[in-house]
Amino acid sequence: MAARKSRTRTKAARPTTVAAYLASLTPEKRTVIEEARAFVHRHMPKGYAEFMSWGVRVDMGKCCLHFKELGDLERISVAKVIAMSTPKEYLAYYKRVKGLA
Repeated sequence: MAARKSRTRTKAARPTTVAAYLASLTPEKRTVIEEARAFVHRHMPKGYAEFMSWGVRVDMGKCCLHFKELGDLERISVAKVIAMSTPKEYLAYYKRVKGLA
């Protein structure tokens, strides 16, 4: 019987800040992400905070966008969704939907 190979791999430490995450990207990916961040920041209401989170996340809705280039997004619709509610309005909606209000 052949010996089994160990499946454990050493994982590189994941970035814990936005700056560290950006620094970890290839120049091509970094350019796309920086353009997307600038777009989001231009349309996002005041009061939201940007942060890094890995692993289990709080279920706050469907908010992931998958794209390779910023041009892949229908920007007018995305901008409207980003700008549609302040943090206070969104939390009130979330609590109401989850039966917490």
